[in-house]
Amino acid sequence: GPLLYWLPMCVLASIIVVGLKGMLIQFRDLKKYWNVDKIDWGIWVSTYIFTICFAANVGLLFGVVCTIAIVIGRFPREKTLSIKNMKETEFKVKTEMDDETLQQVKIISINNPLVFLNAKKFYTDLMNIIEKENASNQPLDEISKCEQNTLLNSLSNGNCNEETTQPCLNKCSLILDCSGLTFSDYSGVSMLVEVYMDCKSKSVDVLLVHCTASLIKAMKYCGNLDSEKPIFFESVSTAVSNICSNKNLSKFSDHSEI
Repeated sequence: GPLLYWLPMCVLASIIVVGLKGMLIQFRDLKKYWNVDKIDWGIWVSTYIFTICFAANVGLLFGVVCTIAIVIGRFPREKTLSIKNMKETEFKVKTEMDDETLQQVKIISINNPLVFLNAKKFYTDLMNIIEKENASNQPLDEISKCEQNTLLNSLSNGNCNEETTQPCLNKCSLILDCSGLTFSDYSGVSMLVEVYMDCKSKSVDVLLVHCTASLIKAMKYCGNLDSEKPIFFESVSTAVSNICSNKNLSKFSDHSEI
């Protein structure tokens, strides 16, 4: 009868809404995209509109074409880029500091824009560098000495099962020079935050220098960065001075406890 005339349309509309549930939930990320990178926000909105107005394959094709065109259009405008830099992220590790206090400090310069094309490669290369440096800075004889000191400290305290609170390894510091990071998208900023959190879990202090105001704002928005200690500095020398002062302060506190 006439009462059931619109029932098939309602059922079909419900099926479509349920199918688009994942896309509709992503509307919550629009504010995040707008604060991090407005171009990503524009691509998302335009792709969504094309998908609704035409078809899913047309909308996805439009989004892919727009993304590729924008990335190709933004890369050639950067003065420091070349074809090789578009394919992979390169690092320049500087080890010119001979001071014993700064042996655990590593400076890595990021020379490329950080976008979704090279964000994963950036993370992999950076983690490999950190692991190699940690392996080279901790020989086997030092590890055995560290274990012996831990055992002696436990015996002297009268409790063999008690864990010592002082770490045997010297805390490393990593300085990321972002002077070559001319622009980044949401994936690049998220990867920088992930690098910071992973290094923090490995007792590696990460300091960023020569960061633009937009990059600092985006990183603070994307992740819960450590607010107790400053991580953004204007120059490498300022970051190194901060590391030296923190090391001297920790040594002073250790002597005072003794």
